[in-house]
Amino acid sequence: MKIDVYAENSEGDNQFKEKLATFTVKGINEAATSTVAKQEGSSQPKVTLSFELSRSGLIQLNKAEAKIEETYTVEERQPSKKSRILNVTKDNSTATDDNNTTETSNTTESIDDSEPKTVKKTKKRTVPFPLNNIEKQFYGLPTLTND
Repeated sequence: MKIDVYAENSEGDNQFKEKLATFTVKGINEAATSTVAKQEGSSQPKVTLSFELSRSGLIQLNKAEAKIEETYTVEERQPSKKSRILNVTKDNSTATDDNNTTETSNTTESIDDSEPKTVKKTKKRTVPFPLNNIEKQFYGLPTLTND
């Protein structure tokens, strides 16, 4: 990918368009032909470029990255239901009896002891491909206008 950066002035009588820089980003074809990009359900590579303009008026390409969104299927286990123990407390007190007795017994409640079930889920993730091979060529600052 070749990016040409121009400065132009279209105000007044002194109109100009001057080339400031050329950036050549390499590695996009490698990202587009990677195994992730060839998988069914993957998106086309999306290229993101980050530019910066310095105080002195120079433009700089800070970051170039290609991203591919991949869709894949995962089998997840759902936990099986376990049996649980319930504590049951019985109060055997009467109004006329001074001996108040309390009985506690453990009762087991069985819910479902079957094997865990597997469920297929579709998920997405973004796979980044940094594009670090960038050629830069600067042509200088634009000429000053009469103003």
